[in-house]
Amino acid sequence: MGDYSLINKVVRVEDSKEGINYLDLVCFMYPNYELRTEFNILDGNTDIIFVGKVNSSVVKSLKENTRSFIAINNIGIQDIDMTIRDIAIKVLYDRFNKEPSDKTHTMLTSMTEYDFIKYFKSFWVLGRSKIDSVDISLWDLYCVLGKSRHGILKTYLELREVYSDSMIFGGVLSFLEKSRNLEDVVTNSGKYLRLLVDFNKSYDKLIVPIIQKVYTMECRSESDREYRTLWLLMQLGRGNMI
Repeated sequence: MGDYSLINKVVRVEDSKEGINYLDLVCFMYPNYELRTEFNILDGNTDIIFVGKVNSSVVKSLKENTRSFIAINNIGIQDIDMTIRDIAIKVLYDRFNKEPSDKTHTMLTSMTEYDFIKYFKSFWVLGRSKIDSVDISLWDLYCVLGKSRHGILKTYLELREVYSDSMIFGGVLSFLEKSRNLEDVVTNSGKYLRLLVDFNKSYDKLIVPIIQKVYTMECRSESDREYRTLWLLMQLGRGNMI
């Protein structure tokens, strides 16, 4: 693995197009760092998250006048782009000199922003997750999508023993969106990409109507949300549930 520490690096945290802003996450990761728009020669013993204007001369000055720094820069020079999910995963696991399994990596890349940040914070502090230690993951659900409804239902119920319904729902929606927009998919997993391509071939014209229907379903309770997830999954399979 490379060096994915944010310390003494220029870091991108925001992608307005994708609705991503990880500045709060970076502050969570480094709680002893001061958030600053300015600094001077008196900051030699100070750790700073710098959110002022960044260029090469400012970075040089930060190196000379702070104990350590993280310079936030969303346009221009950057060492690490946290808005790229794969990079954010590397930043997370590099802290503990670990790498996620293929199943865990696939699950993390398909999580909603909310679920990913929740996972990120927990792992950042604990260095582990119960998800890493179980035999089943969202990967197993992706592998049965487009196949038998019975297999999909069985996998969903097994997943519910470990994952929240919202995490499963978000993961499936992410899978559908990526299958619909294959040209925008960034992944190091050839197996995951093959799943997306194969699913697209079978469900290409059905994906948009299914997603549109899901977004119109009213959910006022947990049971409503669970019904929505099951409805979605049953549209993505064939045959009987039992």
